[in-house]
Amino acid sequence: MGDTAQKRDALSAIISRMMERALGDSDFEPIFQEACTAFDRDVFPLYRVGVSTRTLHPLISGQSFRWYRSSDIETDNFGPEGSLAADWLASPFYKMLEVDHATFARYRILDDGPQGFPVLEDLAAGGATDYVAYMHGFIAPPLLAMERQDGMISSYATDHPNGYSDEALALLNRFSQRMALCTKLFAREIRAENILSAYLGGSAGQSVLDGHIRLGETQRIEAAIWFSDMRRSTPLAEELGPEPFLALLNDYFEVTAGTILQTGGEVLRFIGDAVLAIFRIDDDTTAEQATVNAMTAMRSCLTRLETYKSDNPGSPMEIGIGLHKGEVLFGNIGVKERLEFSVIGPAANESARVEGLTRDLGETVLLSDDFVQHLPNANGLRRIEDQELRGVGRKFGLWGLSI
Repeated sequence: MGDTAQKRDALSAIISRMMERALGDSDFEPIFQEACTAFDRDVFPLYRVGVSTRTLHPLISGQSFRWYRSSDIETDNFGPEGSLAADWLASPFYKMLEVDHATFARYRILDDGPQGFPVLEDLAAGGATDYVAYMHGFIAPPLLAMERQDGMISSYATDHPNGYSDEALALLNRFSQRMALCTKLFAREIRAENILSAYLGGSAGQSVLDGHIRLGETQRIEAAIWFSDMRRSTPLAEELGPEPFLALLNDYFEVTAGTILQTGGEVLRFIGDAVLAIFRIDDDTTAEQATVNAMTAMRSCLTRLETYKSDNPGSPMEIGIGLHKGEVLFGNIGVKERLEFSVIGPAANESARVEGLTRDLGETVLLSDDFVQHLPNANGLRRIEDQELRGVGRKFGLWGLSI
């Protein structure tokens, strides 16, 4: 290693590179990999570096990244149910944050041993001699950041024979602060994407992130359109009471919207107990592919409904599904101060009317002629007498399921 000035110059170059990449690249892993490798090589030996941060996602509470010398980055997602609770309670971070309410901790493995922490035992077995941990809050003061779990926690283990010197700790502290800044940029960007995806759907969320946020800003698209609702929802709400009905409603959404998402559809709106979704037709997806995907989703949905009712005998869940195909406007509706990203147009309204006829005709699923004509075949379908759709003003050719 060079002298102190050379190490500071090397660190300055690493930080400059980190900032340059962070401003232009939302992918954290290559920044993390490059920075840790350079610090280990040019500033001070690092055996392992770990970084974790919280995020907002319906299924994931946070992400962690681990760097080891001469190996690929390891990543983990931890879920909202506290799947890593046992590991957390046995970690130095738990003691630092929740017992000591500190933002820094150090464990000299060389002199004091692992001190009962499993992670330090593993590091010691690999040759680590010293370990430091930081908490860098993304809001101030630090105690508020701890309370809201809004920040980056990180750990740095070295295998230098003498552990960290005072000079090395000063350089590492500066490095860790800049790593926290990169992590904050990454976490805030991912958080925005997760929130918009959870509340608007992936495609609509990306459109908003791309700047399409003005009232009336829309595009014309072709799509296979799905509209479904849960039968007898109003009387069921009165019969079951709020909490049991809400549980039933969420189960219904899992059966319908969950299936749509798994088969490549976009769920655009929950309208009470109704689901509006599309299977987009574009340069990558033909009308035949989109309608086949919608059919696959419909069949899977009915299978999941049968399984659900088998697992929950006596469940009152019944559904109606309408499938249609047409052109819609995809974009922002509402008022300037409060927008909704959805699809509008005659075809969207017609899909709801098609579904509405399922009750009148005693069908679970109805498909329009416009939809069926794009399927490769009509196997498993039967023709139904043309019907007038309320508010549409023309008769529609309709199909039901035969098997």
